[in-house]
Amino acid sequence: MKNICKIIVPVLCAATLFHYNILAQQVKDGEKTVTLTSVVVDQEGNPVPNAIVYGNEGSRIARTGSDGSFSITVTEQTPLLVEAPGYASVKITPVLSVIPAETVLKGLPYQMAETDDVNIPFGTLKRRHLSGSVSVLNPGELLDHDARQDVYSALNGRVPGLFGNQNVYGLGNAVFVVDGIPRPPFFINLQEVSQITVLKDAPSRNLYGAQADVPVVLITTKRGQAYKRQLNVRLETGLQNPISFPNYLGAADYMTLYNEALDNDNRAPRYDSLTIANTRNKLDPALYPDEDYFNSTYLKNMKNYYRLITESSGGNEVATYYAYLGWSRNEGLMALGRGDRQDNINLRGNVDYQINDYMKMRFDGVTTFVLNRGYNGDFWGNASTFIPNQAPVLVPVTDSALLATASLIDGKYILGGTSVYQTNIYGDLVSAGYKNSLARVLQFNTGLDFDLNFIAEGLTARTFLTFDLYNYYETQLLNTYAVYEPRLVSGTNGDSLTYIKTGLDIRQGNESLINPFSYRRIGIYGTLNYHKIINNTHEINATGVAYRDQIQVAGEIHQGKNLHFGLQANYSYRNRYLAQVSTVVAGSPRFSEENRYAFSPALSLGWILTEEDFMDSGFFDFLKVRAGWGLIHTDAGFADYYLYQTNYTQGAWFDYNHGVVRNRVRNIASVGNPDIEWVKRQQWSAGFEALVMNRSLMLEGGYFRSRLYDVLTTRTNFYPQTIGTVLPLENYNAYLNNGMEFGLNYTRKFGEIDVSLGSNLVYAVPKVLQMDEPVYEWDYLVRTGKPTDARFGWVALGLFRDWDEINDPSTPVQTFGEVRPGDIRYKDLNEDGVIDDNDVEMIGYSSARFQYSLNLRLNYRMFELFVIGTGQTGQSSYFTNQYYWVYGERKYSEVVHDRWTPETAETATYPRLSSTNNSNNFRNSTFWLYDNNWFTLHAVQLNMSLPYRLVEKSFLKGLQVYLRGSNLLTISPIREKKELNIGSEPQYRLYAIGLNASF
Repeated sequence: MKNICKIIVPVLCAATLFHYNILAQQVKDGEKTVTLTSVVVDQEGNPVPNAIVYGNEGSRIARTGSDGSFSITVTEQTPLLVEAPGYASVKITPVLSVIPAETVLKGLPYQMAETDDVNIPFGTLKRRHLSGSVSVLNPGELLDHDARQDVYSALNGRVPGLFGNQNVYGLGNAVFVVDGIPRPPFFINLQEVSQITVLKDAPSRNLYGAQADVPVVLITTKRGQAYKRQLNVRLETGLQNPISFPNYLGAADYMTLYNEALDNDNRAPRYDSLTIANTRNKLDPALYPDEDYFNSTYLKNMKNYYRLITESSGGNEVATYYAYLGWSRNEGLMALGRGDRQDNINLRGNVDYQINDYMKMRFDGVTTFVLNRGYNGDFWGNASTFIPNQAPVLVPVTDSALLATASLIDGKYILGGTSVYQTNIYGDLVSAGYKNSLARVLQFNTGLDFDLNFIAEGLTARTFLTFDLYNYYETQLLNTYAVYEPRLVSGTNGDSLTYIKTGLDIRQGNESLINPFSYRRIGIYGTLNYHKIINNTHEINATGVAYRDQIQVAGEIHQGKNLHFGLQANYSYRNRYLAQVSTVVAGSPRFSEENRYAFSPALSLGWILTEEDFMDSGFFDFLKVRAGWGLIHTDAGFADYYLYQTNYTQGAWFDYNHGVVRNRVRNIASVGNPDIEWVKRQQWSAGFEALVMNRSLMLEGGYFRSRLYDVLTTRTNFYPQTIGTVLPLENYNAYLNNGMEFGLNYTRKFGEIDVSLGSNLVYAVPKVLQMDEPVYEWDYLVRTGKPTDARFGWVALGLFRDWDEINDPSTPVQTFGEVRPGDIRYKDLNEDGVIDDNDVEMIGYSSARFQYSLNLRLNYRMFELFVIGTGQTGQSSYFTNQYYWVYGERKYSEVVHDRWTPETAETATYPRLSSTNNSNNFRNSTFWLYDNNWFTLHAVQLNMSLPYRLVEKSFLKGLQVYLRGSNLLTISPIREKKELNIGSEPQYRLYAIGLNASF
């Protein structure tokens, strides 16, 4: 905590001094201050309460009262900016230190306010004019009640049609576009984002060309706003508590049950009864070890994390700026050695400068550092695989000679091990050195905006160039350590203890550099934009774009390239009838010259029905319907280049011309197909947006249908075997995905309590339309026509109880190894008397069919409670890792308590123990399949925000203190399985306290 205080206190002091410096600048050099008053009214002369008035470029603010009046003290002649939701903002320039007695704000139609500007590919559009399936999130609003900072958390549960936090409509993980260029959002905090736009249908995302095969998530970072100076500081600290750890059997139970497994396989026991008894009685832990690694020796009860974020923005008509600094530390769970932790540092500067009347420059600089401090070895993997009696971790030693020569732990222990088991988990943490890593991201964006009104009214242009550099490497100090195996040696004077040493204690003096990785991305695009309003009736927004980006990964020969040209036009008639058409010509070097370019069209239409006279019933306050279609060509996901060319490798030598000349055979490595074309996705969508109940209930929903076809595959089942094994790729497979989305948000005031309740739903069904597969004798084996995500496996009928059941003439013969009592029995689907690969059928789905979310906000005076959770149904999951599939030399977990034995033959729910791999039991079947239905409470947050009237006379503009928790609850029939990680760090519940201050 001392470290965090060393950072927090200077930042708060700097923020305070910065603010007072601003105040001091108001009267420097003899400048005078004046108090300006006015009344803000709408076009009908009604007062507008709670409007915000910015002065001194935002360093001073005031709010209008219930009568619309305000008073603000500012530097003489400084302009004022007046804003209110639903109205166009107004700039007031004092004349001789006087402003008009009334300030009139113009009311705007629904979804036409300044806050309704939506970022779309290479431009913006009013929300009312969107005719496609688009969802918009404003992080500034989200962070007021939900302090989680990662982008994925913001998406999860808040977007209709979204499975989890990336998969829209079940089409696959979305492409993330940050400030115009496809980039992963791994190192972006929500605080530095101004808007997130989810482009779900083909017309909305078409302008991203071949990369728009799947839905696109646009992330637009913040920029400074003229006359709205802001300084925000957010502090947060919290604890992360592990939910659960694996529960493995102790050494005595392990040895007893392993002997049982050997006996089940008709093999001799490995462990004698005396060894087991001595281990159970903890006679001598060095000779009879019983190691458990999930305890306080190795792990803390919980781990800490800290976060500090500062951001500053402002400017005027000439220049605006946004600056961001974020730091977070996530400490590790290791209690031994130097520990582990991760530090993230993010810096961003976005600047806009008006060069002259027709040219504006944009420049962004971003740098991110991710520093990991760790240890050598794999604690989580080893702790989940090392059997408890493998070797003692620490061996107490009294041998004076060994005490003088060995590398000791705490002056009295040596590291245990054997010649077979030379890895010691304790030694890895304290004696094996360390491993650190550093990931660095550097981004530069620059561009010019041109106002071309001198050519044609409403004509603008933009050029944009970006450069990304990602670099990762690890530094390692790798020491080695000796391990010792204690043994009892019989002698004439009785038994004595000796130690067998394996390995050497070597301390390295220098670090080494390992696992370097880097890539760079260069992106460039230019746009020509046209915006025109004709007679307040027709509105046209048109964009032409030329786009190119490429990414070079270290060690790879080919650069990933994207090139396309696009044209998009949006049209609105009387803000009522909407249309959008877009076309893209994309190029790819992956195809032959005849197929190198593809044309992708898209069209969407919208109709605001509440503008029509026949909708005067009054039930709908707003109703918009929409429909769209698009055809997108993509080369995303192709494994290689030059697939249209046949490639060869050198084969054996051969002699000719009487042995004088030698040459080599050319073997075909891959057969080219010059007719390979782009993979295509055709998508249809239709939906609506509605407001009812006096605008207290917002509804939106839609239907989507997506057909992906001409997918590349090798048709191994089409060609006769005489052709050979090297076959060309072809455009053949086809898939269909269709479903529905729905969202609602209800807001209402009950006395002094404001209630907001929201829910988002998605239902999707994927289907195989065409795929290369054999001609099956039985229909249940056929994949075509079934869900794309179908799980195929054997149908388990329980466990064989005894030999009589196995030897019964009516029992089918199982062909997956020798079957014994306690093994899994499978259903003979084709009734041929044999259980084999012809007895698998569809037994479940790997993805959910239905996902839903619920969120609730309750606001009472200064206090607010926020809750959000998501759930799903329709997915089935296998639990087949080493914790659940226990066989051979694997470590025994608690699941074996339910194993088959002759005594539990009627009640057992787990197969018999086996010392072999037992391929009969451990294969995908309904025995290991579970319905993965669940509901998870992702976040609960309680906020206390001081009202403006309490802070307006201080240097603060706002102050909020909050308590929050994450991942607090999961409701599921398989909750314990879902919350348990095997071989990796555990899942956590998070509890945090934070402060958010605006200056």
